[in-house]
Amino acid sequence: RVLFRSQLTDGWSIAGLVVGLVATLAGVALLLWGMLEFRSPARTWALEENRLVTSGIYAHVRHPQHSGIIAAAFGVTIAFQTVVGLLLATVALLWSLVQIRLEDQRLIVLFGDDARRYIAAVPGYVPRWTAYRERVE
Repeated sequence: RVLFRSQLTDGWSIAGLVVGLVATLAGVALLLWGMLEFRSPARTWALEENRLVTSGIYAHVRHPQHSGIIAAAFGVTIAFQTVVGLLLATVALLWSLVQIRLEDQRLIVLFGDDARRYIAAVPGYVPRWTAYRERVE
């Protein structure tokens, strides 16, 4: 038996498991898609910035890696219904909120008005359906 598992009925447990696993898989897919968009480990972890990436998944969400980690963390929490999982997912969310704020500030320093327009137009966590279009001057 899982430590701190909630006492839900079997039907709710199965539904939670399915929803949680779907969220986890979607989160992992989003995380990997965001990493692959850069096609470089150095750029993936923001060690090398030579352009503002606004295409692919980044045209729909600014921080797909953070979105993926949060979705996967809460997905696992829902699937296995543990208080420990909820605490870990909450810590991951709080860490991510700080990190994306710092990352957005860094983008502004590096790319100026282009970054400001991008940040204003593209959501941080939840992907939007329509793609961001850069303004051509």
